Amino acid sequence: MSADVYTPLAAAFVASILTSVGSRWIAGVQAKKAGVQQQVRIDADHAEARRQDERNLRDAKRERLRGDFVAVAWAAENVGSAAKQLGMLLAGDTPEARDERIQKQLEDAHVDLGRAMIRLRLEEGAQPIVDAYQRVRGNWFQYQWQVPEADRNQDHSEVLKLLLAMEADVEGIVTTAKADLDRLGQAI
Repeated sequence: MSADVYTPLAAAFVASILTSVGSRWIAGVQAKKAGVQQQVRIDADHAEARRQDERNLRDAKRERLRGDFVAVAWAAENVGSAAKQLGMLLAGDTPEARDERIQKQLEDAHVDLGRAMIRLRLEEGAQPIVDAYQRVRGNWFQYQWQVPEADRNQDHSEVLKLLLAMEADVEGIVTTAKADLDRLGQAI
């Protein structure tokens, strides 16, 4: 055979090798691209799952705190109300009847408080509400002791200061709780 016959055969052979190599190279590039796209999808799925877990944990915390904040605010509000009632007698009321009514009100308001306070003490960032309630409670005890003394001396200025401090702490509990719940309700 002549050299002229081998040239087209050689060219065809080289072309088939180049076609095979090119096809494999293209297949490799496409596989790599598909692998990168698959990894991007997997990473996006993991990120979304992580965000969903964060949302679920945050939402559960918000609901848990809401119940505890309500219990503390309700108890504090009732202590303030009891303080106001202790300082006066309604027409036809007796001190004993008033005291019994106040005691019942406080007992009802404090039903859920113990566990709520423990849960709040275990939560990060809830200590200001616990501290505010403790101040309300401390002022209540001091108020009970000072009212009879103020009545005897006809000077209610210290009693009024305690009452105003209790009201400020009750309002602080509500304001702080609302801010915390609003923060936990924001989008992630």
